[in-house]
Amino acid sequence: MKRFSYILIFIAVILILILAYFGYSRYSSNKYYFELEASYSNTTYPFQIDYINITVFNLGNTTIKGLPVGYYEDNNLVSVFYVNATPHNGSLYKIPFYTSAPGLYNISIVADPAQLYKAYIYDRSKTEISLHINVSRLGNSNLLYYLPSNNVSNAYIFFAENTTAAAIDGIASSLSGSYSYLNLINNVTKALRNLDRYMPYIEAGYINYKNGSYALSDYFVGPNNQNSILQILQRSSIPFKKLNSSLYQLDISNITSCYTFNRGWNIIVSYNGLCSSLKAYNYTININNTNATTLRSLVTRAIYKGSINTGSILYYNNSSYRFSNFNIIGDNIYISTAYNHKPIENMTASCFGNVTDYNGISICTTTQIAPSNTVIIKQQYSGKLYNFSLTTITNTSVDSILSAIRSGIDLIDSLSLNKSAVSFESQFKNSCSIIDADLSCSFNRYNSLLDRLNITLTNRYNSSIYLSTVYCYSNTAIIPNNINSSIAPNNSIYLNLACSNSNNISVAGSYKLLMIYTINKKLKSANGTVNYTLAI
Repeated sequence: MKRFSYILIFIAVILILILAYFGYSRYSSNKYYFELEASYSNTTYPFQIDYINITVFNLGNTTIKGLPVGYYEDNNLVSVFYVNATPHNGSLYKIPFYTSAPGLYNISIVADPAQLYKAYIYDRSKTEISLHINVSRLGNSNLLYYLPSNNVSNAYIFFAENTTAAAIDGIASSLSGSYSYLNLINNVTKALRNLDRYMPYIEAGYINYKNGSYALSDYFVGPNNQNSILQILQRSSIPFKKLNSSLYQLDISNITSCYTFNRGWNIIVSYNGLCSSLKAYNYTININNTNATTLRSLVTRAIYKGSINTGSILYYNNSSYRFSNFNIIGDNIYISTAYNHKPIENMTASCFGNVTDYNGISICTTTQIAPSNTVIIKQQYSGKLYNFSLTTITNTSVDSILSAIRSGIDLIDSLSLNKSAVSFESQFKNSCSIIDADLSCSFNRYNSLLDRLNITLTNRYNSSIYLSTVYCYSNTAIIPNNINSSIAPNNSIYLNLACSNSNNISVAGSYKLLMIYTINKKLKSANGTVNYTLAI
């Protein structure tokens, strides 16, 4: 029995030696035997530089020297690094991951991508691994998370992406009349302009409370981190103090503002309270009804081809919603807006501008001068339950204005809106009148590109008149038109008048006329008025 035990022990030793030999041969045949591992545990946001940890484990007995490893994003080679690892050890490599847009990114790590080391790698099934990184805007964060939610009367949320502080200021000032809440947001963006001249992504929120108080909240993200923000704050003129490891108090425009840094987002909150008492209220906006979904869909589809979507606004109160998108093409800014209203009983609405009936829909176009030598064009469609409007900020060139108006009509038509909507009626009628019972005129057309007015003048006198000069003007220098023609009784003359008008960008407006003529050797004058709308 004892002898049999020795035999078993001997056989076991032989087997161990055989296995060790083959194992040693397997790992010592000058081939690379390794495994790859990649990890990424951070929450990812656009414009934040994070790192993917890649570990190469050398399981063999041969030292790995200069093994190329390719790093791919969505099957595109981004970089190559070279691995060195001693036997039975691992080497860690950190690859920076940076993106400017949200989305799901597919990452691949491939050892020896060109298969130059094919003869040296023991198991090629171990040469590639992959992982997926989800890049989100705010994740589970809520723009108004830190703000009180009791007794809220209305709220605004403003998003801006891939834009500059100057562009945000321009939108705010140009729309200061109908979008004055953007100026309130500027109280906080004053701080942002000191923090970072380029803000790839920013969200701002404004809440108005029933007791008259309000609160502002800004989330912004960019190629910066908490330390760089604090360094800029120290160099700026904004007074601030540290309250705890993640909370700072800033004094902006005599408003208490709190700054914190949360998972890649810089957050500034301004409200009627102290930063030390700031806490999460988990305020949310409920926009789940069908009408709100329709409105959001409209402004999402109303984006010009080739434009840059720079931002959007959501306005909300207890009974209505308003969605707006900002887009830029060249120097032009386009704002598409959809908002709901009470049902309209009277299906005819007044338009204080030009009315265009196009493919069964009625569009009202108005214009006004804006700061910085720009003009605001507003084109509006009204349904029974909601309105859609397109606001264009462009230069004062008549060519640019007419082009923007025509493009806007095409865009609104492409949205396939309800054809049985409100019909607009213009308050401006093409007309011509003269304060002289024996003279009359009629409007023919207005050439906006040449600033020329075409009218027909009729002589109702019993005698001929000699028309020497017609002055046509609005509110600038008077331009004389030398006519020097006789008009027989009950006859007419066609006049093509050059006019002077500093407000010729308007789609509807008026000119003043002053006519100098002679009848029965007596010099006389007559005043007149021409109302016009642009032919679009």
